[in-house]
Amino acid sequence: MIRNALGNLAGPAAGLASAPVLAQTVGVEGRGTVAAVSAPIVLAALIAGFGIPEAVTYHVARSARTIRGLRRDAALLAATTGAVGSLAVASSATLLLQDPEAARLLAVLAISAIVPAVLIGVLRAHAAGLGRWGLVSLERTVGPVLRLVAFLILQSYGRLDAGTAAVVMVTAPLAAGVVYLVRCDRPRGANTGEAPGRRSLLGYGARAWLGTLAGTIVMRLDQVLMVPLASAQQLGLYAVAVTVSELPLVVTSAVREVMLTTDARRRDDQSLARAARMATATSAVTAACLCGSAPWWLPVLFGEGFTDALPPALILAAAVVAGVPGSVAGAALGARGLPHLRSASLCVAALVNAALLVALVPVSGAVGAAIATVACNSVGGWVNVAHLIRKSSLRWRDFLLPSVDDWRTLVHPLRSCARRGATSGEM
Repeated sequence: MIRNALGNLAGPAAGLASAPVLAQTVGVEGRGTVAAVSAPIVLAALIAGFGIPEAVTYHVARSARTIRGLRRDAALLAATTGAVGSLAVASSATLLLQDPEAARLLAVLAISAIVPAVLIGVLRAHAAGLGRWGLVSLERTVGPVLRLVAFLILQSYGRLDAGTAAVVMVTAPLAAGVVYLVRCDRPRGANTGEAPGRRSLLGYGARAWLGTLAGTIVMRLDQVLMVPLASAQQLGLYAVAVTVSELPLVVTSAVREVMLTTDARRRDDQSLARAARMATATSAVTAACLCGSAPWWLPVLFGEGFTDALPPALILAAAVVAGVPGSVAGAALGARGLPHLRSASLCVAALVNAALLVALVPVSGAVGAAIATVACNSVGGWVNVAHLIRKSSLRWRDFLLPSVDDWRTLVHPLRSCARRGATSGEM
């Protein structure tokens, strides 16, 4: 788990490095246009998966082996649903964006990128089910690094603008997905079994999909609605705030993914609660460091025009911490064959989020969207925890304060990594 978190850190670090390059080149409004074009693509790709990636991870993790034909069946289903999503976004581009050129670009990217993005999600889910976290981390590192390199090259030739940046934002993750094709060999010693069947994939996927839909709305609806409800300038500020607040999210993502696999293989309530406590504490420390230092480095990195991104960035960092216990609990519900309970929690969160966005964004812009995120993360997350407590031996306090043993468990692998690094340096 620690290794997965450290591996996931490289991607956001590269993303954070590319964000100032983009922001200082295209400005606040241009950054908003980039987000307005790329956000619907990401939103549609997640929704169009129809829960199939979650079903793949669940079935592979429970069998602890590769399953013959599973990726093929999942890919066929995902390609079909992805094509529907592509057509939906392309046909609604003019409704989402008033600028005809930006709407045309959105339609082209939707047709060309959504199906590949959904298929990469299936490959990522298969690798996660096998516990190949190094491969998942590699993919998540390559994408942001490619994005940074592309931004620097375009900037050096004077070709980095909102349009080219949006193309890079959408296509860099697709290029990174090639790692699953290059390194798709079966783990040594793994056996193969029969695929669970398309009906089983769709059955689990349908139960998980409602949660995926609601979770995607929670994550991306704010950026999709920001321009219609406020302005491209407010979206530009909010996009930078989201980028800054992503660092504490690294720990949450790593723990959630690992727990989905390990808890599907062997249920362990105490290990689950310990992981939630450690992830919450680590995210809180990271967020505190981020919030304490951001007033000094944010205007320097992104430019004085993005100074107003500081308040929503601080609020979003708090939102990440508030949602950690519920995120881990939601992964456990999915691992235990109860994705519908996680879906119900996320539906509640999505309703809270949508209502607050409509009420707050026209008045408060980016700050209003950040407040809506705090509320929906807190509500949805703790409903997840309540569901898990009802289905297990855990108690509320098991998700809260970390113990001394928790910190020892966290610090030990970090010390080991430091010792190995020091030894390598001496050699």
